[in-house]
Amino acid sequence: MSRTFSARLLCGGLVLLTLVLLPGCGSRTGYVSGKVTHQGQPLTSGAVIFHGADGRSDSGNIDAEGKYVVAQAPVGVVKVTVDTGPARPVTPPKIVGPKRDDPAKHPGEKAEGNSGKGPPRKAIVVPEKYKDPDQSGLSFKVTGGKQTYDVKLD
Repeated sequence: MSRTFSARLLCGGLVLLTLVLLPGCGSRTGYVSGKVTHQGQPLTSGAVIFHGADGRSDSGNIDAEGKYVVAQAPVGVVKVTVDTGPARPVTPPKIVGPKRDDPAKHPGEKAEGNSGKGPPRKAIVVPEKYKDPDQSGLSFKVTGGKQTYDVKLD
């Protein structure tokens, strides 16, 4: 065998090996971002969870504007759930001190009791069905790369 033939055989083998291994290098997760709304209003807290058919899942927190990011969502059709935490009223903490009639104010707080950053955040309670992947009725097809999916709850 000549040296040229051996070099070509080796290069051909490397190309073939690369082609065989290449499909395994594909992205098995996707990057999904969007906004979560309930009855047309953005949710201000909670999490969006993507449940893959293979049992794998990933989640992303919902920010004060209703935006979320799931950075490693399982690829394929996923069931989507939204969890805003337990359904309980938000009660302000008791303030103790010499003047119980006048609540303490944060140094940056305006006189009318608003911090100046918009209305105070309140807990939004969504129907319990959105916490269950089999009852939420929400699904999305995740592919590799960046995608947008806005979650709209009734």
